[in-house]
Amino acid sequence: MTITQLLILGKKFKAVADGIYALSALFVVPCIIVMPVLWWLEKPSIVRAHVNARPLHGGELQELSGGIDFQVKPLRVAYHLELVGDGGTVFQFPQVETKEPPKFDSLLLPIPSTVKPGSYRLVAKLQYAVNPIKSVSDEIKVTTVTVD
Repeated sequence: MTITQLLILGKKFKAVADGIYALSALFVVPCIIVMPVLWWLEKPSIVRAHVNARPLHGGELQELSGGIDFQVKPLRVAYHLELVGDGGTVFQFPQVETKEPPKFDSLLLPIPSTVKPGSYRLVAKLQYAVNPIKSVSDEIKVTTVTVD
């Protein structure tokens, strides 16, 4: 094969490669534009809690069992629990970040001595990623906690 034939063959390969590139651009460019729009329009997952609380040690600890379920598993979840009474938030627990939906199986929740006896709502304030560009904040009642 001579140099001239190699150059002609190289030009043919280049023409084929250019055609493939142009054809793939017809599909790739719309995807680059459409995917962020679809992600932005995506609705957040339905969230529900199924948790039971059981007092331990005279109300100083509460044992939680259950968890928070998502209709569609989120990419990551950050949440913190709050004790809420009639006057508002009584105590806020530290924030937890996870890649799995929150599970409270045998979780011991320490109740501070500053919390007065009574019945309180345990509320989870969630922030979770629906997709790579959209995050959602949500608040869900987890259970009722009784402090003695």
